[in-house]
Amino acid sequence: MEILSLKNFDMVDLRLFVYVVEASSIRRGADRACLSAPAASARIKHIEELLGTPLFERTSKGMTLTTAGHAFLYHARRMLMQLDELGRDIQAYTRGATGHLRVAANPTVVAEYMPGVIHDYLVKHPLIQVDLRERFSPEIVRFVSAGTADFGVVSGHVHTENLEVMECGFVRFALAVSTRHPLAARDSIAFAECMQYEHIVFQDVSPTHPFMNQMSTALRVPLSMRVQAANVDAMCRMVEANIGVGVVPEPSARRFARSGGIKVLSLEDEHARFTLLLCARNFAALPSHCQDMIDMVMALNISS
Repeated sequence: MEILSLKNFDMVDLRLFVYVVEASSIRRGADRACLSAPAASARIKHIEELLGTPLFERTSKGMTLTTAGHAFLYHARRMLMQLDELGRDIQAYTRGATGHLRVAANPTVVAEYMPGVIHDYLVKHPLIQVDLRERFSPEIVRFVSAGTADFGVVSGHVHTENLEVMECGFVRFALAVSTRHPLAARDSIAFAECMQYEHIVFQDVSPTHPFMNQMSTALRVPLSMRVQAANVDAMCRMVEANIGVGVVPEPSARRFARSGGIKVLSLEDEHARFTLLLCARNFAALPSHCQDMIDMVMALNISS
């Protein structure tokens, strides 16, 4: 079977394809790519001819991606992202940088621990360009596996595929409630006691979900979910408005509580925590400037 060569495509084709998908329209995608609609249509048709399979299903209602189209979109975005990173890397070197470090970490680690680490790291390595990306753990695994990040910090519940991992600490969960909530007089609580209240929850990829689902199953009590929040700030603001209670990483909840409006209750359950893992494709193969930041993260000995 003949293998398709990358020389059959140029970056204009890939970027146009992504634009058309994002706009759900050849005309709008063409406008974004600064091409005429006929030229864009011809380029899309040329890609499909080279691949030997349609990328779109065309109906009277519009265009939808085929299975092959979804696969092509994934790889096109990945290649364009790597090209953009190449440009940023080279630009950094023209400004005098001597290296580039790409780190991906979950929101708790980025907000609560990485600012201090990066400050100390840049004191030691002032000419290293640091690219820190905040993502949920499944996406971090994909970034590291694809080489888009040198290493990542993920929660222990996520499947890390073929990556090497090292445990670097754990973070406890806490219950955030409004200062007007009946539980606000408490300092701690067992998770079973708060099942009767309506909860604000994070997305399914959050490390809070495995814990809450496990506890709900063990207690045989369904969790009452009021609202889904995208991040800790949104969660805490909805808790502050007394919309519901929320299970939050304790360091983030206590930081938000300093501004008032919410009360943080320690969760008494032994398993109300999630493990933090460093992951990389090959730790030993990382350059020394990457190893230095890994050592700094390990030295934190996170145990909130």
